[in-house]
Amino acid sequence: MLAYSKTFKMQPNLRKSQGDSKQSNNYSLGGHSGASQGIISGNGKEMPNRVNLAASPHPNHHNRNKHSREKITFAPMDKMRKNGTIPDVTPNSKSLMGLDYLELLLSTGNLSRECFNQKGIAIFYHKNECYKLELLPFGGKKWRSAANVYYGNELLGIIHFNSIYETLSDKVKFKLENTTFYDDWAAITIGTIISNFVKSFGGQVLSVLRADIALDGCKYGEFAHKVYYHELVPIRPSSLKGGHWATDKQTWQRINTGFGYGSRQGGRYFRCYDKSLEISEKSKHKGYILDYWKINNLDQSGGHVWRLEAELRSDFLKTVEGFTWEHLFDKKRLLSLFQVATKNYFEFVDEIHVRGTKNAEQLKKRLQRAEKIQVIDFSEVNTETYQRIKAEKKPKTDRTAKIMIKQLALSAALTAENEPEKALNYAKAAGLLMEENSLEDYVMKKTHFWASQIEREAWRAGKSVNSLVNLVNLATSLQTLQNVYV
Repeated sequence: MLAYSKTFKMQPNLRKSQGDSKQSNNYSLGGHSGASQGIISGNGKEMPNRVNLAASPHPNHHNRNKHSREKITFAPMDKMRKNGTIPDVTPNSKSLMGLDYLELLLSTGNLSRECFNQKGIAIFYHKNECYKLELLPFGGKKWRSAANVYYGNELLGIIHFNSIYETLSDKVKFKLENTTFYDDWAAITIGTIISNFVKSFGGQVLSVLRADIALDGCKYGEFAHKVYYHELVPIRPSSLKGGHWATDKQTWQRINTGFGYGSRQGGRYFRCYDKSLEISEKSKHKGYILDYWKINNLDQSGGHVWRLEAELRSDFLKTVEGFTWEHLFDKKRLLSLFQVATKNYFEFVDEIHVRGTKNAEQLKKRLQRAEKIQVIDFSEVNTETYQRIKAEKKPKTDRTAKIMIKQLALSAALTAENEPEKALNYAKAAGLLMEENSLEDYVMKKTHFWASQIEREAWRAGKSVNSLVNLVNLATSLQTLQNVYV
């Protein structure tokens, strides 16, 4: 049993460099050919700023140009491990890779507070797909309004709109629910679902605000320990943010649970931590991730799976040439993006190369010239389509449809006569739900009770019932209005 404690500052016993290089880097995200390159390495030579993954062949390719400045080579790992200078931190089994967090910036489209009825419900359709929005009581620091987004009965995410800032007045933020990345979404991909949702209210995806890419595997723990105890030194010492530790309740000894690296302000921040421990101690509600590991046969020997996670933000993503948000749902392109993010940034050398450094300038030169160790063997990362967790099938119920039909009929009836299009949209949505769930007989039986309730609500609001809605024969009225246009 382990207890989490606070983070403390972790720095190697080295003189700090006089600042990291601040030159602007542009990157290029190529096609699938770059996804299988199994390296984070260097040959001590300065590489060009623009890295094109599509133009860089696999390091084992027999036609590789040995004199090309664009070449990327493996460090002589086997030889150096034999001499004891380079530790082996390469995973011995395939890691699982996928998204764990996603925020998108969208255009507003037709989304506004006016789309929601008195119950705080809004319904949007795209083709045969229905998306339900439930208004939340608050929006957040930058947004006045927010709503939960449901695809069927599943929570898809949260959408924030109606910003307090003028520059965001025509934009909305959409954050995907974490369970979405691990659940079964029928026969269509998450990317398609998001695309159709955005189209349903006439919006567009403008940019990716944040995307977290996670690599899960047991061997990343060994790598984290070597960084924690300064056996491995980062090429940018000041970017190592600190170590995380916990107390073993049996031995009462402090043990390493991970570290952070990079800068959120710069758009790239890496975390390496004990994910199994985090779930058991702090995130027990994320037990579905354990099931995901199990169904995908991830090696969990020793009981601890570590996660190496790249938090990528718009400041970095906009420098990746050719990147679009759809690439996040292509496993091979996602792996290429992770590889680009680590290039010349998240790299480490054996501490033997920096022993005896006398000043920051000497340290910087040694870090540049030293052979980089292989933190991640990208050829060992699973890029196949993973098995999704099959959610237990719940008995089909039409209770939600019945409630929504009543609410939509009420909204149509209470809409002013001078807003016929709005009233018609409510009525059409109610009629469509009625037909899809074969609830015509149910609506006919309930019409008498609903009519009195609708009239009472209209009287309380000081309104008259909209003439589009026939309270005598509501079911027939809702069917007829499906073919009416204004």
